[in-house]
Amino acid sequence: MNRLSPYNKVLSVAENIGISVIQEHTSSKIPAIALRIGQDMGVFINESAFHTDAERRLAFAHEVGHCETGGFYTEYTPADERGRIEYRATKWALMQLVSFETYKMTILEGCLSDWEQADKWDIPLEFVPKIHEIYEKTHWEDIQVLRDEVARRYAQVC
Repeated sequence: MNRLSPYNKVLSVAENIGISVIQEHTSSKIPAIALRIGQDMGVFINESAFHTDAERRLAFAHEVGHCETGGFYTEYTPADERGRIEYRATKWALMQLVSFETYKMTILEGCLSDWEQADKWDIPLEFVPKIHEIYEKTHWEDIQVLRDEVARRYAQVC
């Protein structure tokens, strides 16, 4: 079976919607940016700006998320609107990299600590709480069922 990794799915999305991708090693202080000029969109990734592949992949997915959600802004965009745009891009990226099915399976397998989940999902540790927040908001009833199942399994072990 030819299954794409979550990161390769993001690359495929970028390719399918015509996003130009530039990956370079530069001394620039900008790690990653998404740009739109007219109908053309592009993502620049400064490979030198990241300590780990997980950080680089998340940054790339986040920038593709800007393109996919239409979330672009300028220096004149109010801070609250920038925050909403950034949240939507981060949400899109995390949901692409960690599907809800993967999220559920990880928890049911007993990977309950943030560091175990970050390792399993291959994302930076500081984004694990954000994934929990996103899925609690988007899959509330499913999360309650998942919590009940984890509690039931834990009660059987104890």
